[in-house]
Amino acid sequence: DIFLLLSVFLAVGDLILEEKEKRLFYITKSTRYGMGRSMGAKLAALFLHCVGMAAVLYGVNLLFYGVTVGYGDLGAALQSVAAFRESCLPVSIRAYLVLSVLTKGLAAFGALLAAVCMAAETIYLPYGVGILFCGVSYILYTAIPGASRWNLYKYLNLMGILKTEHYYGGYLNFDLFGPPVPQRLL
Repeated sequence: DIFLLLSVFLAVGDLILEEKEKRLFYITKSTRYGMGRSMGAKLAALFLHCVGMAAVLYGVNLLFYGVTVGYGDLGAALQSVAAFRESCLPVSIRAYLVLSVLTKGLAAFGALLAAVCMAAETIYLPYGVGILFCGVSYILYTAIPGASRWNLYKYLNLMGILKTEHYYGGYLNFDLFGPPVPQRLL
């Protein structure tokens, strides 16, 4: 997860901060479509980078695991794995692996970091904000108990969503002023 987040920092830095240093944004602002299409293209490239890097990083782990231990039946139900026995997700192990990689790619999608890079005047501010965001997410995930009234902040932040084994492994509802709301819906 850390390497995935570091690759997002590098990709955002390469996509946006380099153009800011060369003052190419002033040219982009004056074009017919302005910065809207430019940012759309950058966010699309960043999204592809996040999903691609998640697939590469976790695919290498899966390949290593398969060569070392063997794959078994990837078409079996997710509940056949001991750690996911309580999961109510009706998918196979293969579908869970794909869903997990896509979730990690979406969670690492650095739209917030890209927005900070657009507004920042210095090259260090976006990295500081990104590290602060990851640090706060980690502190929230480790400091808040799972049975707390504030568990919404534990599970619905960057570190909580990157832990897909907890995210998809069990069923969790949040009490939002009335009827319970499922975690995946939020």
